[in-house]
Amino acid sequence: MLADRDAQIDAEQVSGQHSVWRDVYRVMRCPGPLCRHDGQYCWQDPESKRHHRLKTHHLKALVKYVERGGVLDTHDDVPDSLREQLHAEEDLRHEKRKKTPDSSTSNPMCPPIDINVLPAGSS
Repeated sequence: MLADRDAQIDAEQVSGQHSVWRDVYRVMRCPGPLCRHDGQYCWQDPESKRHHRLKTHHLKALVKYVERGGVLDTHDDVPDSLREQLHAEEDLRHEKRKKTPDSSTSNPMCPPIDINVLPAGSS
């Protein structure tokens, strides 16, 4: 991904074009220590303030959006279609986590063990 980005930026600089990739990466860089994606790229939802990690396909979609005339100056400028996609991907991750059994509570290889303690007899 970085090599593709660098090649695109180099080509834009040689041709005298403005670097859309560089702008998108600058705007979408994670804002800092309060975010668990520190040093990566994310979109901060203006309503919930949650950070959604951006993957390669998300960043490419943002570059295409800007190349087609879209404005991306802040996280608030992320198009609705990408916002919906990020929310849907998060919902899917939550559903998968719910369906995955917790390995600490159920393991088919180790059946539960019942221990019966009998009351002490009187002597």
